[in-house]
Amino acid sequence: MNLQVNLKLVRSVMRKDLNMGYRLAKKVPIQSNLERTLVLRQQYSIKILPLLEQRKRVINVDESWLNQTRFLRRTWVPS
Repeated sequence: MNLQVNLKLVRSVMRKDLNMGYRLAKKVPIQSNLERTLVLRQQYSIKILPLLEQRKRVINVDESWLNQTRFLRRTWVPS
């Protein structure tokens, strides 16, 4: 079932029924230099350096920053 919703109806419900407003999203602080993060980076280095010395190929996919990054410019917030 595909439900079509009018944008004006969504705005009306958000504002009147849910008492929400549309505001600029606040930036989330970068967590990269927390003590926990620094320790995790150090532990990673301790494990990865011997592999690199053995000329092993390492493919590193770091997704840890994704949940800390907001790509929103505006968001619904309580009034």
